[in-house]
Amino acid sequence: MKVLMLGNLPYGEAVDGLDNHNLNLFQNLKRMDGVDVKFSSFIEGGVGWSRRQKLGYKLAYNLPLRYLLKTSTLIRTFRPDVIHLQNCSPSPYAFLFILTPFRAKRLMTIHGVSSNEAKAGNYGRIPRMMSFLYRAVERAAIMKAHRIILVSEGKRNWFREEHGEAAADKSVVIRNGIDLQKIKNHLETSIKGKEVLRRFGIPSEKFVAFYAKGFVPCNGQEYMVEAMERILGVRDDIVFVLAGYGPTWNALQRLSKERGISSNVKFLGTIANSDVLSILAVADVAVVPSVKVGRVEEGLSIFLLEAMAMGRPVIVTDVGGRECVTDGITGILIPQKDAGAISDAVLRLYRDESLRASLGKNAQEEIFANWSSERMSQLIYREYKRLTLAT
Repeated sequence: MKVLMLGNLPYGEAVDGLDNHNLNLFQNLKRMDGVDVKFSSFIEGGVGWSRRQKLGYKLAYNLPLRYLLKTSTLIRTFRPDVIHLQNCSPSPYAFLFILTPFRAKRLMTIHGVSSNEAKAGNYGRIPRMMSFLYRAVERAAIMKAHRIILVSEGKRNWFREEHGEAAADKSVVIRNGIDLQKIKNHLETSIKGKEVLRRFGIPSEKFVAFYAKGFVPCNGQEYMVEAMERILGVRDDIVFVLAGYGPTWNALQRLSKERGISSNVKFLGTIANSDVLSILAVADVAVVPSVKVGRVEEGLSIFLLEAMAMGRPVIVTDVGGRECVTDGITGILIPQKDAGAISDAVLRLYRDESLRASLGKNAQEEIFANWSSERMSQLIYREYKRLTLAT
C-alpha cells in the first residue's frame, strides 16, 4: 500500500502537538510491513512563528504554485493509494487535497477547526477577518474526503452539528497517542531537566508548575497569570513556567510585569519537544488551563498526554481533560476560566506530596496502557485498508 501524507513535518525536533502527531505517525507507518509512505511538506526547515507572520511567507503559503507543481509530479510518479491530509486549514496541503485530479482515496484528520479558531483570534487579526474563507476550504476538503478522522470523542457532536449527517457518516474517532519509547528515554533525565531550568534562569529548588502550548486565547495562559497573583499571597517559592509562542505572548508578558509577578512567571518562548520532556521530568505539576472560546475548544492535548506519561500530577480544566483524566485519580479536573481553581489546586498539590505521587503514578499507568502512538497508527492503518479494499 502506498500512502502520501500531506502536512507540516518537522525537519528536526517537533515543537508542537501537531508536529509530534505527524512525526510519530510517519515513523510508525515506515516500520509497518507492506506500507510505502512518503511525506510532502511545504516547510523545508524550521519556520518560527515570527517568520510565518511575514507577508512574503503568507503569500507563498497561501498561493503555493511551486509546491503544487512539485507535489503533483510526486503523485504522478509515486501513484499513492491513499492521500492523508493532516488538518484542513487554508494551506498548500488542503489545496492539493481538494484540487488534485489524481485517483486516490482521500483521508483527512481534523486536529482543530481552523475557521472557528480564526474567528476566535487564534491566528491573529487578518485571519480573523478572513474566517469565512477558512470555512469554505474546510467544507470543500470535507466534501472531497472519503474518510475523516476526529482526534477526540468531544469533536464528534460538533462535527455532526457543523457538517451534517452525510459528513458524520464518513467520520471515525481515533484518539491521539504519543511515542512511549521517547517518554521512557526521558524518565531518568532529572539532571538534564535541572540543566534546562537553569538555562532559563529557574532555580531548581522552586516548586515548578509547567505548561507548554501555543499562546492563543483558547489555551488559557491568562488564567495562570491571574492565579499566580493569588498564590503569591500565600507562597513565594512557586513558579509557573510557560513554554510556547503566539498572538497573546507579548500581552501576557506585559501583564505579568504590570502586576509585579514576572519573577514567578517565566516565559520560555518556543522550545524543542526534548526540552519539554526534560522539564516535565523535574516539574512538580503540569497545568493545562484550556478554555472554550466561541466554538473553539481543546480536542486532546499532546502536552497533557506527555505530562501524564512522565508521571506528573496534572491540573486540567474540564474543557481539555475530560477524555483522559479521572478527577482525583489520574489528575485534578477544574472549571474553565477560573484562576482561583488553578491557584487552589496548585497549593493543594504543593502541600500534599503523597497526593502528587499517587496522581502521577495513576496517570502514567493510564497513558502507558491506552495512549501509545503505535496503537493510534495501527487504527489509522486499518482505515487505509478499509478505504482501499472498498474500491
